[in-house]
Amino acid sequence: SLEHEEGKILRLQLELNQVKSEIDRKIAEKDEEIDQLKRNHLRIVESMQSTLDAEIRSRNEALRLKKKMEGDLNEMEIQLSHANRIAAEAQKNLRNTQGVLKSHSDVKIGNNRKNVPHNFSSLSHISNQDTQIHLDDALRTQEDLKEQVAMVERRANLLQAEIEELRAALEQTERSRKVAEQELMDASERVQLLHTQASPWVESI
Repeated sequence: SLEHEEGKILRLQLELNQVKSEIDRKIAEKDEEIDQLKRNHLRIVESMQSTLDAEIRSRNEALRLKKKMEGDLNEMEIQLSHANRIAAEAQKNLRNTQGVLKSHSDVKIGNNRKNVPHNFSSLSHISNQDTQIHLDDALRTQEDLKEQVAMVERRANLLQAEIEELRAALEQTERSRKVAEQELMDASERVQLLHTQASPWVESI
C-alpha cells in the first residue's frame, strides 16, 4: 500500500541520514587527527630547526675560537723564540763580561807583582785606579746581565707553560668542533626525514 511504501521511504531516509551523520562524524574525526598530526609535525620541525640552528652556532663558535687560539699560539711561539734569542745573547754577553773580569783581575794581580818587571812594564799605561774602575763596571754589567738572563728565562718558562695550556685547550676545542659537526649532521638528517614523512600529509590537506 501507499502508506507502507511511504513508511519504507521514511525509514530509508532516516537510515541514510544516520549513515551520513556517522560518515560526517568520522570525516571530522579524521580531519582533526590530520590537523593534530600536522601541528605535531610543525612543532617537531620547529624544535629540530632550533636544534639545527643551535648546532650551527656552536660549530661556528668552535671554528672562531679555534682560529683565535691558533693565532694566539702562533704569537706566543714567536714571543718564545724571541725570548730564547734574547736569553742566548744575554748568556753570550755574560760570558764576555766574565772574560773581561778575568782579564782585569789578571792585570791587577800583575800590577801588584812588583817583583816581575816585564809584566809591570807591559801594563804601565793602566793605573791601578783605572783598573779598579773597569773592574767595578764589569762587575755591575755582570750582575745586570745575570738579572736579564734570569728574567728572560722566567719569561720563556711562562710562555712555554702558556703554550702547552693553549695547545691542550685547542685540542679540546677541536674535539668539541667535531662533536658539534656530527650533531649538526644528525639534526639535519632528522629534519629532512621529518619533512619527507610529513609531505604526503600536508599535500593531502
